[in-house]
Amino acid sequence: MPTYRNMMLLAPSYLRELLGKAFAHIDVPAEHAVVLEGSIAEGFGNDASDIDYLVITPGDRIQPTMPTILFIDGRRVEVRMRSAEQIRAQLDTLRTTAARDVGRVSDDLLNRCQRFVNCYPLVNEPFIERLREPLPPAELQDITARWFEHQTRPAYGFAAAMRLLGEPRYAELAERTALARAAKSWLSRQGETYLDFKWLSPQFARAPGGAEVAAEYGELIAGTPSPQAVGGFLTRLGLGADARLDRLELRRRRGVTTWQLGSRVHVVRGRAEIFALSDRAARVWRSLPFGVPLERALAQGPGVTGPLIAFFHRLGLVELRWRGGPVLPGCGSHTPTPATVLPLLALDGLLLVDGDRGTDVTGDVALAPTPARRFAACGMALIWGNLGVENAREDLVGAIGLDQEGTATAASLRMVRSACQSVIAAYGVDPQPPIEEAPLVVARMPHVDPAVAARAVELSAFLLRHGFGALPGGIGELDEFTLLVRRATRCEFPSTFVSAEGWGSTLDIGYDWVRLGAYLDSAFPVEEARDLLASGGAQPATRAEGAPAAAGSAR
Repeated sequence: MPTYRNMMLLAPSYLRELLGKAFAHIDVPAEHAVVLEGSIAEGFGNDASDIDYLVITPGDRIQPTMPTILFIDGRRVEVRMRSAEQIRAQLDTLRTTAARDVGRVSDDLLNRCQRFVNCYPLVNEPFIERLREPLPPAELQDITARWFEHQTRPAYGFAAAMRLLGEPRYAELAERTALARAAKSWLSRQGETYLDFKWLSPQFARAPGGAEVAAEYGELIAGTPSPQAVGGFLTRLGLGADARLDRLELRRRRGVTTWQLGSRVHVVRGRAEIFALSDRAARVWRSLPFGVPLERALAQGPGVTGPLIAFFHRLGLVELRWRGGPVLPGCGSHTPTPATVLPLLALDGLLLVDGDRGTDVTGDVALAPTPARRFAACGMALIWGNLGVENAREDLVGAIGLDQEGTATAASLRMVRSACQSVIAAYGVDPQPPIEEAPLVVARMPHVDPAVAARAVELSAFLLRHGFGALPGGIGELDEFTLLVRRATRCEFPSTFVSAEGWGSTLDIGYDWVRLGAYLDSAFPVEEARDLLASGGAQPATRAEGAPAAAGSAR
């Protein structure tokens, strides 16, 4: 049992008096037990500390985790309720999980069990003691010590990796984390199992031999400790950590795939999120040799490789790990600010903020603010919107040549509407509205170039009322609108139906997006897009130049 019951800041008589006042405001079952838990129960605390009561009810009814918070006698009082069976289950889960792999013990579970084992009984103490029997204090101390030790070594290894990768500030933070975790592991062996770090000093003061350890720890924390000094402290506490850099490896991350959209490299994480890489980040990404020592990977890479690899690790796009060991901390712990450039995407994918990036790598990776499936659907819709413009223009040219006014008006309207659909897609909107409504939707979208929005409504209204023949500028006026849209959406789309080269460029652009859309199971704008996927980006039923014609073909 804890030896500091007589060190509590508040007398048991006052705690019971305060409990009675709290019970005047809440419903409590007739049969119950009550304990005080937390910092005051463990002999810490001050006048501002809250009073944590835990009411334990018999049986197995699931009680809510959220406490009732009251303010009594100038203090904040928290009253939690839990059934006896809930407590038994938590203690059993902690013991069995820690026996298999202490690293899988959650801090929430360990904290709840630690607070209960070290609680101060106020009501029905015999019942409380029976509940605590399955997890003796010695076993709790061992679990807590091993839990902190499990966190210490990876933090120290992460620090070594960050120094190698040219991220000294991350390394120093990780070394301080390793020092604190090591201190808590050692204190747990001495019986000081309280998890929170805020009472570290009084824990040192109470622990046998704590003054010497506290002095060394304080000296290290007060300065900028060297890796050797941190390693020495860990070794003296019995937590020696291996940080040999030749054992540090760069590994692929499961569920991460690479996609080229035009000239821009994109990375999809878990089929859910999509990132765009700057040109220099793409060069590093394409050069990464996986499964080799990190030192060799750095030697082979272009400039700023180290900080970018560290950033890729924090994004969860690659893994840093010791050979034969677990992934280092921080993997997948970070996500960049979602891209705020509008329009959102162009033919090459997600648009990035332009400018000199210097040595800061955080701007080298941008997160699409839409789900990956929607992003791919918008990209395909952007292609098909522009393709619709080109196709409508071809129909318009033919109709003008034969004075087909009705056909010309229909084609010109489709040209305007398809251009508007490309705008809607570029801004990340999916699904698309009906094509007839596209100009009105564009006019109401925030952040769209006002000139584009106004002209879209004017042109579509004029063509509906007066027809193409009355358009003062004729096809040139429509071409000007198309140019205005493509400048606003940063889309330099090829003249699809003018030459074989233009058609080939269109197929190449479309194929990149269709592949990504198929991988993510995105909505296809038209079923013909699937044919492009099946043909590998080529026209169906074509043969290589110079190849003999198939039997039965025209000659």
